[in-house]
Amino acid sequence: MFAIIKTNGANEIAIHIPHHGAEKTLPALAAMLEQNATFINRSYYEASVVKPEMQIVLGNTYIVDGEKPTIEVAVSGSVIGEDFVTDTPEVRVSFKKVIESKEKEIERLRTELSMAKMERDRLQDSINAMSSDE
Repeated sequence: MFAIIKTNGANEIAIHIPHHGAEKTLPALAAMLEQNATFINRSYYEASVVKPEMQIVLGNTYIVDGEKPTIEVAVSGSVIGEDFVTDTPEVRVSFKKVIESKEKEIERLRTELSMAKMERDRLQDSINAMSSDE
Protein backbone atom coordinates (compact mmCIF):
# COMPACT_ATOMS: atom_id res chain seq x y z
CA MET A 1 0.00 0.00 0.00
CA PHE A 2 1.27 3.47 -0.81
CA ALA A 3 0.11 6.87 0.39
CA ILE A 4 0.78 9.34 -2.41
CA ILE A 5 0.77 13.01 -1.44
CA LYS A 6 0.60 15.32 -4.44
CA THR A 7 1.84 18.69 -3.23
CA ASN A 8 0.44 20.51 -6.28
CA GLY A 9 3.55 22.70 -6.37
CA ALA A 10 3.90 23.17 -2.63
CA ASN A 11 7.46 23.59 -1.36
CA GLU A 12 6.74 22.49 2.20
CA ILE A 13 4.46 20.19 4.13
CA ALA A 14 3.83 21.31 7.72
CA ILE A 15 2.54 18.63 10.08
CA HIS A 16 1.41 19.67 13.55
CA ILE A 17 2.78 17.34 16.24
CA PRO A 18 0.96 17.93 19.55
CA HIS A 19 3.14 17.99 22.66
CA HIS A 20 1.24 15.01 24.08
CA GLY A 21 2.69 11.96 22.36
CA ALA A 22 5.49 13.83 20.57
CA GLU A 23 8.11 11.49 22.05
CA LYS A 24 6.57 8.67 19.99
CA THR A 25 5.22 10.62 17.02
CA LEU A 26 8.41 12.42 15.99
CA PRO A 27 10.72 9.36 15.93
CA ALA A 28 8.03 7.30 14.17
CA LEU A 29 7.48 10.02 11.55
CA ALA A 30 11.21 10.51 10.98
CA ALA A 31 11.81 6.74 10.69
CA MET A 32 8.89 6.33 8.29
CA LEU A 33 10.10 9.14 6.04
CA GLU A 34 13.74 7.99 6.11
CA GLN A 35 13.02 4.32 5.52
CA ASN A 36 9.82 4.21 3.50
CA ALA A 37 9.34 7.48 1.62
CA THR A 38 10.68 8.38 -1.81
CA PHE A 39 10.41 12.02 -2.76
CA ILE A 40 9.81 12.39 -6.48
CA ASN A 41 10.12 15.54 -8.56
CA ARG A 42 8.03 14.87 -11.65
CA SER A 43 7.89 17.11 -14.68
CA TYR A 44 6.36 16.67 -18.12
CA TYR A 45 9.47 15.05 -19.59
CA GLU A 46 11.19 13.39 -16.64
CA ALA A 47 11.01 12.26 -13.06
CA SER A 48 13.81 12.35 -10.50
CA VAL A 49 14.27 11.46 -6.86
CA VAL A 50 15.06 14.36 -4.53
CA LYS A 51 16.38 14.36 -0.99
CA PRO A 52 14.21 16.51 1.29
CA GLU A 53 15.19 18.35 4.43
CA MET A 54 13.29 18.01 7.69
CA GLN A 55 13.39 20.33 10.65
CA ILE A 56 11.50 20.62 13.90
CA VAL A 57 9.97 23.99 14.76
CA LEU A 58 8.94 24.29 18.39
CA GLY A 59 5.70 26.00 19.37
CA ASN A 60 2.01 25.75 18.63
CA THR A 61 2.06 27.82 15.45
CA TYR A 62 4.06 27.81 12.24
CA ILE A 63 3.76 30.99 10.22
CA VAL A 64 5.03 31.13 6.65
CA ASP A 65 6.10 34.64 5.69
CA GLY A 66 6.29 35.61 2.06
CA GLU A 67 5.32 38.20 -0.48
CA LYS A 68 1.65 37.35 -0.07
CA PRO A 69 -0.21 37.37 3.27
CA THR A 70 1.19 35.06 5.93
CA ILE A 71 -0.21 31.55 6.37
CA GLU A 72 -0.85 30.04 9.77
CA VAL A 73 -0.83 26.24 9.82
CA ALA A 74 -3.83 24.60 11.48
CA VAL A 75 -3.35 22.84 14.81
CA SER A 76 -4.89 19.43 15.54
CA GLY A 77 -5.12 17.38 18.71
CA SER A 78 -4.69 14.03 16.96
CA VAL A 79 -1.74 11.97 18.19
CA ILE A 80 -0.44 8.45 17.82
CA GLY A 81 -2.19 6.31 20.41
CA GLU A 82 -0.52 4.77 23.44
CA ASP A 83 -0.81 1.33 21.81
CA PHE A 84 1.35 2.38 18.82
CA VAL A 85 4.42 0.19 18.39
CA THR A 86 7.23 1.10 16.02
CA ASP A 87 7.81 -1.74 13.56
CA THR A 88 11.07 -3.45 14.50
CA PRO A 89 12.44 -6.93 13.87
CA GLU A 90 11.42 -7.82 17.44
CA VAL A 91 7.83 -6.74 16.74
CA ARG A 92 7.74 -8.81 13.54
CA VAL A 93 9.03 -11.87 15.42
CA SER A 94 6.42 -11.26 18.09
CA PHE A 95 3.67 -11.06 15.46
CA LYS A 96 5.00 -14.24 13.83
CA LYS A 97 4.80 -16.08 17.16
CA VAL A 98 1.25 -14.85 17.72
CA ILE A 99 0.22 -15.92 14.21
CA GLU A 100 1.78 -19.38 14.68
CA SER A 101 0.01 -19.72 18.03
CA LYS A 102 -3.34 -18.75 16.48
CA GLU A 103 -2.82 -21.19 13.58
CA LYS A 104 -2.21 -24.02 16.09
CA GLU A 105 -5.36 -23.02 17.98
CA ILE A 106 -7.37 -23.00 14.74
CA GLU A 107 -6.09 -26.48 13.84
CA ARG A 108 -6.96 -27.75 17.33
CA LEU A 109 -10.47 -26.32 17.03
CA ARG A 110 -10.93 -27.87 13.57
CA THR A 111 -9.97 -31.28 14.96
CA GLU A 112 -12.31 -30.80 17.91
CA LEU A 113 -15.15 -29.76 15.59
CA SER A 114 -14.54 -32.77 13.35
CA MET A 115 -14.72 -35.10 16.36
CA ALA A 116 -17.91 -33.40 17.57
CA LYS A 117 -19.49 -33.85 14.13
CA MET A 118 -18.56 -37.55 14.13
CA GLU A 119 -20.11 -37.95 17.60
CA ARG A 120 -23.24 -36.11 16.43
CA ASP A 121 -23.51 -38.42 13.39
CA ARG A 122 -23.03 -41.51 15.61
CA LEU A 123 -25.75 -40.32 17.99
CA GLN A 124 -28.06 -39.48 15.07
CA ASP A 125 -27.54 -42.99 13.67
CA SER A 126 -28.37 -44.46 17.11
CA ILE A 127 -31.55 -42.38 17.29
CA ASN A 128 -32.51 -43.42 13.75
CA ALA A 129 -31.83 -47.09 14.60
CA MET A 130 -34.03 -46.85 17.73
CA SER A 131 -36.80 -45.12 15.76
CA SER A 132 -36.76 -47.82 13.05
CA ASP A 133 -36.93 -50.62 15.67
CA GLU A 134 -40.19 -49.30 17.08
